[in-house]
Amino acid sequence: MAVVLEGLVVFGGGLGAGLVTASKRRRGAYAPGTHAAYDEAMRDPIGRRLRQGYASVEVGVWLDLASDRNDESPEDRLLVGGRYGAWVGARDPGLELDRLVLQPLAERVATDGAAYVDGDATTPFRLLIDIVHPDETRQERAYQLLESLLARYPGVFTRLVDGAVVPGPVTVILTGDDVPRSLLAAQLDRAVFADGTFADLGPWGAPPTLAPLLSEVWSWRFGWNGRGELPTAERDRLHRLVAAAHAEGRPVRFSGIPHWPLRVRTAFWSELSAAGVDLVTTARPRAFATFRRGYGSAAPALVPPTRTRRRDATVPGHVLVERTPRHAAEPVLGGPAFGRARVRRRPASPLGSRVVRSAGAARAGTR
Repeated sequence: MAVVLEGLVVFGGGLGAGLVTASKRRRGAYAPGTHAAYDEAMRDPIGRRLRQGYASVEVGVWLDLASDRNDESPEDRLLVGGRYGAWVGARDPGLELDRLVLQPLAERVATDGAAYVDGDATTPFRLLIDIVHPDETRQERAYQLLESLLARYPGVFTRLVDGAVVPGPVTVILTGDDVPRSLLAAQLDRAVFADGTFADLGPWGAPPTLAPLLSEVWSWRFGWNGRGELPTAERDRLHRLVAAAHAEGRPVRFSGIPHWPLRVRTAFWSELSAAGVDLVTTARPRAFATFRRGYGSAAPALVPPTRTRRRDATVPGHVLVERTPRHAAEPVLGGPAFGRARVRRRPASPLGSRVVRSAGAARAGTR
């Protein structure tokens, strides 16, 4: 009996380990154009995001100096943690950036040659790191420590070598308000880059070798909130900025996009896709990737579905259906499958009309 129980325990342990290993190896479908904002409460900042398919992920780190600790460890560490010190008091070595983020990415690249087997081979996975210390000295020490960690994984991360960019499967970009730009600009050999803004466009701004990505919050330059028509002046400004960034070989990322309501979110996605924006911060990577893959198809496919009654489900979704009294003498669609419905060939709302026009603009821009 004891032998049988021991065998069951061994079998159960092996099965559990196998399930854990299979879970870790599970690959999420690549969701192009998606960026995940940093979540302070997430203890696994990269594994879950990779399973969700994000093309770009942001994490926050803080510098744990050996001089600030009471233990005997002589090493400074970069730990994943919140801007407001959510985990600072714990000083848990299990929160090290290398173990939680860099190693999983390096293992994926070693196995598949990229972060995603179904991703675009010409587009790197972007890892944005926000060093939360405003102190300049700690910022510089954190950067030096990050460079030493990335050097452990040759061939994984994009590097600047003698002033020329050598692409890799993963590109590391420092973001936030306190990036030590002057320190990065002085280095001709490094694996870390800076997050830029549209102010870096042109010869007076930071070059692409320093700021290869331009990121801004939508409200910094635009007042449109997704309701009503996007003003022509703002649409023209958006298209000009994105075109100027692309002319310099720099992708564009926007954050601060509303998640709800659905029609507002879809309106933003339509305008950003029409302008060619490369990355959008979103909490719904699958929905955005599906939308982006279908963008440029027939306009009705991009209009948010209108509410119709169950009996009118066979009427095309882009047509507004209204019930009419049985005694009304108006023409109706033939056949019992359609029921008695009067069709108005106009959008259900001004928003629907705007999305249709945005879709048309996108098709014209992608030819």
